[in-house]
Amino acid sequence: MAKGRIITLLISLLATGVYAQTDLLVDARDGKQYKTVKIGDQIWMAQNLAYANELDHRLDRHKKERILSYGDSLALGDKYGLYYTCEAAQKSCPAGWHLPTRYECEKLLNMFSSKKEAYFELQPEGHSGFNALMVGWFYVYDNERFGEFKSMNRSTMFWTAPAGKRISPALVFNFLHKATILEQKNSHGFPVRCVKDWAK
Repeated sequence: MAKGRIITLLISLLATGVYAQTDLLVDARDGKQYKTVKIGDQIWMAQNLAYANELDHRLDRHKKERILSYGDSLALGDKYGLYYTCEAAQKSCPAGWHLPTRYECEKLLNMFSSKKEAYFELQPEGHSGFNALMVGWFYVYDNERFGEFKSMNRSTMFWTAPAGKRISPALVFNFLHKATILEQKNSHGFPVRCVKDWAK
């Protein structure tokens, strides 16, 4: 897409309210506040979730719900958000919000002309207000006894709902500068973005 056409498209989207900042989300569970953004007809958190009833960095193949902070640091957890296994992510969002489905993530990506445009526009340097931070993920090895944080400042992923038995879809910002949806192992730790429930 030509540069002039991209600028015209962004001006049009902003003018019609396709991208729009909305009210702060205050998580009643711990009082933390999150910026939100309306993209199309969906309202998304514009920051990574940082809620945890407990943090558990010990790897245990029998414990499917685990939440981790980068470098075991609560301060970095507030900065980058926390990293959730897929099972933990399913229960992580505050009341009135939910973990996005694959369809909702596809709908988000389809707001853009290509996976590459979505990759750049959904980051802080883009114009969407989604502000996807490249904070990597927590990689768990096949034996599920060892793991490590990977790809800080290079890529990131977000879980979707519902969880599969061993693998589940995730919204992936990858090394090829594309935003797409790929199946990932449930025991990996990814950030979470919640979507506001539809009004009934």
